[in-house]
Amino acid sequence: RSWGDDVDRVIKFTLSYIKGMRDYGMIAAPKHFPGDGVDQYDQHLLTTVNSFSREEWMNTYGKIWKALIDGGVRTIMPGHIALPAFEKDNAIIPATASYSLLTELLRETLGFDGLIVSDAISMGSILGQYDLDDCYINMINAGCDIILFPNIIDDCSHITDVLEAAVTSGKIKLERIKNAIFHIWQ
Repeated sequence: RSWGDDVDRVIKFTLSYIKGMRDYGMIAAPKHFPGDGVDQYDQHLLTTVNSFSREEWMNTYGKIWKALIDGGVRTIMPGHIALPAFEKDNAIIPATASYSLLTELLRETLGFDGLIVSDAISMGSILGQYDLDDCYINMINAGCDIILFPNIIDDCSHITDVLEAAVTSGKIKLERIKNAIFHIWQ
């Protein structure tokens, strides 16, 4: 989760760790974008907040994420962590449901074109803000390609129905689904 608070050390250790995994046929999924550890709260219970300004974030967490992306990481796991400095009106939106963070910041600004796998949807940090069905739609629209929902779903047919209805109604664009499938296949 972290090698400490020295940005260059974190980059060096994380890139080495990712290379080691890759050398043995594994895929690394660094977590938790946009960066944890700024507050003392637990994402399992409520949404945590990275309170850094845009400049502070870009010079610390942003520098690390950019180095990992440039270093070839293919999968990233966002956390249910808000980064209000990058949201309209400094809104508290978990990264997993934030278009501003996953699409605009991670994909467009930092240049990540790999797979985005959500943190577990069963956490209070996301379920405390959204109805479960809205979670799926918000997370897909934000940029999550795969949603993890351990321990809460036995039958996925309801999720399939929710997402199909969302595509049919236009709540989710078909192009977004195709884009997620592309990232999965890639």
